Amino acid sequence: MTAVSTGPVENVPLNRAFFVFEFGMVMKTRLAEDGQAAAPVLLRGGSVRLLSGVGLGAMSERLFYRKRHRVRTSEEFGAVFDFKARKSRGAMTVFVMPNGLSEHRLGLSVGRRVGNAVVRGKVKRMIREAFRHERSSIPMCSDGGGFDLVVTVRGHEMVGLDVWREWFVGAVGAAIRVVEKRADEEGVE
Repeated sequence: MTAVSTGPVENVPLNRAFFVFEFGMVMKTRLAEDGQAAAPVLLRGGSVRLLSGVGLGAMSERLFYRKRHRVRTSEEFGAVFDFKARKSRGAMTVFVMPNGLSEHRLGLSVGRRVGNAVVRGKVKRMIREAFRHERSSIPMCSDGGGFDLVVTVRGHEMVGLDVWREWFVGAVGAAIRVVEKRADEEGVE
């Protein structure tokens, strides 16, 4: 039996890569102690062995999207919407508010007008992935804290991750400039 690699896929870290064997068994890769990815190999009798350093390359950086990176409650969403610092790019509108935390947080609001549940799920995955990749490049607030970012989406044609990342970076940068300008104006008065 042979294994067909479905990963690593472009823009997907190696800890997300996996293999699908001929009869449908799915095995996630693991990292060997030296930081190299270890590929599962199916042996006769159904046993699996991990081989490290089989051409998957080293994992360059680990990108996470954890619970602490999420805007969760309706009160938090309402506060970001009420702050009224927003900018749009493409089909995306980003609302921004300083959060006083050491990290940026993301909230998603994708309505039914975008499409059915499958389409909405794909859109949310793309936005989360854009946030995960671009989080380190988003500037911190002038007081050293992060920002709460709430993204809303309008109906549109499906686009790739590179377009979502471009829209995300442009909208977040512009919205943060609005927040900074507002802070400067309040400081002058």
